[in-house]
Amino acid sequence: MKVPMGQFVDNVVHSSQLLGVTWYQDGYRPNKIQKVKNLKVFRNHVKGLRLHRTRNLAIYDSLFADNPINLEIDRAEETHVYNSKFIGYSNLLQAAVASGDAVAPCRRGAGQAHGSLSGVTLQSTTPVPGRIDTSYNGFIAENVEFSGFDTGLCEGLVTPLRLESRRDNFRTLE
Repeated sequence: MKVPMGQFVDNVVHSSQLLGVTWYQDGYRPNKIQKVKNLKVFRNHVKGLRLHRTRNLAIYDSLFADNPINLEIDRAEETHVYNSKFIGYSNLLQAAVASGDAVAPCRRGAGQAHGSLSGVTLQSTTPVPGRIDTSYNGFIAENVEFSGFDTGLCEGLVTPLRLESRRDNFRTLE
């Protein structure tokens, strides 16, 4: 889909069974950068925001918290995140888990999300499999804060930034 989105401002997505927000399969590839502002994505059971085959998306002033995978960027180009926070396991959720009112983010989810906790998971950059010759950038982050990834409560990988390669045209960090 290439249609400009207009506005995506001041939205909240939480407690979804799988994904909070996703542009999946054919993705979203407008010709000019589209802005997502003040998005709050928290306590979703697998992933907060999943971008797949997406291009020209800029996320501003947003909060991602308590999702097993807060942001997954898969085969996406020109993905920008500015002035945003990624919280792996917040103090608020830790208190709710301690009182038996909630479940830790790394205890939810399935597949790669189960047992693990990540701020941003990066996969292959180019939206077209087998094509690495592109003039677009991969992931760009500026003034981004990561916290809550120092917990000893998860048995899997706990990391603010996770780099995954399926060995197909990996360019994200070039």
